[in-house]
Order: sequence, then C-alpha cells, then structure tokens
Amino acid sequence: MNDKDFQSSAPNYRVVLWLSFILIVAVAGIRFSDGSMLLAISRGLTIGDPVFKDAATQYVWDSPLKIALLYILPAKIFIIAVVFGVLGFLPLLGLFSNDIRLFWLTFVGIFFTPAFKVSIQNLGVGDGLILFLIVLISASRNYLSIAGAFFLIALWHPQQSFFIGTSYLLATYCYKGKFERQGVLAVLGPLSIAFFVFLLYKSSLGFTYSSRAAFISEHIRDYLQRNLIYAPIAFTPIIAWLLLSGVRASRAGALLVLWLFILVVVSMLTTDVTRAMTIVSLPIVLMGAKKVMTDGVAVPHWKFIVGTTLIVVIPPYSWSGLDYFLWPDLVNDLCKWGFYCQ
Repeated sequence: MNDKDFQSSAPNYRVVLWLSFILIVAVAGIRFSDGSMLLAISRGLTIGDPVFKDAATQYVWDSPLKIALLYILPAKIFIIAVVFGVLGFLPLLGLFSNDIRLFWLTFVGIFFTPAFKVSIQNLGVGDGLILFLIVLISASRNYLSIAGAFFLIALWHPQQSFFIGTSYLLATYCYKGKFERQGVLAVLGPLSIAFFVFLLYKSSLGFTYSSRAAFISEHIRDYLQRNLIYAPIAFTPIIAWLLLSGVRASRAGALLVLWLFILVVVSMLTTDVTRAMTIVSLPIVLMGAKKVMTDGVAVPHWKFIVGTTLIVVIPPYSWSGLDYFLWPDLVNDLCKWGFYCQ
C-alpha cells in the first residue's frame, strides 16, 4: 500500500468511506453525555452541587483542559453541546487532507477501529479531540508537534495519556526497529510536565473529588464479571485489524503482544471497556497502518469490506451495556433540555 497504489484506488476507498460513515452514524446513533455536569462547571459550581453527589459523576474534574474550556464557554447548554459536538466529529478533518499519510491514518482510525463510534456516542467526554491528536502524532515527522499534541492529551486525559504514550513508543520501536532519542523525549517530556501541571491544578481547586480510578477501585467487583462476559465483543475490532492488515513488527513483536495484553487487562478494569481499549491502543493500530503504507503491503478490498462491516455491526461495550442505535437517547436529551419534545 504505497502512495501510488493508494492514489489509484482512491475512488474505491472514498465510496467505502462515505458508505461506512453513513452506516456507522445511522446504526450507532449520537449520544451527548455529562451535560448536567458540564453545565454546572461552566456556571462556576463545584463539588458541593447536587449534580456531583454521586461519586460516579466526579471523574469529570480529572481533566484540567476540559475544565479550563468550560470556564471559558458561556454557561449555555446549547453552546456547550455544539462545542463538544465539534470535538466529537473532529477526527473527520483528516479525511479532507491532501496529505496521503494523514488521510490514510484517519481512514484506518475511523473505519477499522471503533474510535469514531465511541466518540459520537460519548460527546460530552471529548474523545474526538484525543483521537484527532493521536492521528496527527502518528502521521507527523515533527517532534515539536508530537510533543505539543502529547501535552494536550495529558491535560485532557491525564490517566490515559501514560498508556497512549507507551503504546506509541512501543509501536514505533516494534514497527521501525529502533528508539529515536528525540521521539522518546517528545513523549516523556510533555507527559512529565503535564503531570506536574495536573498536580498544581488539583491543589488549586480547593476541594477533593472522587477520581475515576478511585471510583473504579471501589466498584470493580460490580463491573468485572460483566466485563469478562462481553470481552470478546469489546476486543474483536483490534484483533481483526491485527489479522486483516498484514502488518508485521520489525522486531520484538512479543513485546507488543505483551503490552496489548496489559492494555486488555487495564481496559477490563474500567466501566467503558471498548472506549478505553480503543483509545489506548490506537497508536499501535495507526503506527501499524503507517508501516503498511511505507512497506507497500497489499491490502485486498475484501479486507476493507470485512473490517468496516465489523465496525458498523459490532456495538461498543460500556457502562450502559452494548451501545447500538442510541438515537432515542438523543431525542430524550433534546426533550430534557427543552429543545424538542414529541
């Protein structure tokens, strides 16, 4: 899959692209999450507000960048919904790029993983921003840009940023066969700085809250058994990519497999298994996709069809169960916030 082959097959890819996009949105549905919490923060309310009485809702304070954004935004639910809606669909920008590498990695990220699906089904979380930044990191050759993107990721998702960064470094090593000093510094440097910023942020809040990690540690028994039952559904997409893509590690492939196993275990200890696994493993998928293009690996069209079909058909597994056809949730939200009621 080199540039010339990709250019010659572009019309076929674009047909599959738009058909898959329509099917993903139609079958998955759109869901706005965390609306009440986001509005409360935008109004300047804190942990004492009734909306945060349940420890399960307090995890939103774990994101310094998100909190900063909400402080800037007007305290109007419509504006908040529009902004987070834009963030959710942000990864689509790469599909309009003239850069073949960026287009290809965006294509893989959206149509060979549940990344876009989990983004539009959890718009209040802002995963679209993280997914977009991971695509840019994987496509970029500029270490300063990579460092800046990792800094933003770490301020939006402090806990997940460690796993995202490690996935990127290990995938770079296993697929390229070497560690580059500048590349390592471009990851570890901004993650370290962001960690201290996060500590300063928490100390400046003036109150304590139950983080996502604390909540999960207290309720893991409630989720683990169910997570184990639905694990095959949650992990099928990334397994399918590894089998269908034909990508092979240059060295230390066993190391990558071991890290993927660790990511599986970590994801199983969360309430959003598919979402967590998709985000923290996405650098592995995208660096593999980059190697597919660099090495000119032939990917038959039937594999594209199978891969996109799996993403369309298989629902993400999260705290609410198997998430498919969530349009009723959107209708309920429109009614809840006074926009439209049947």
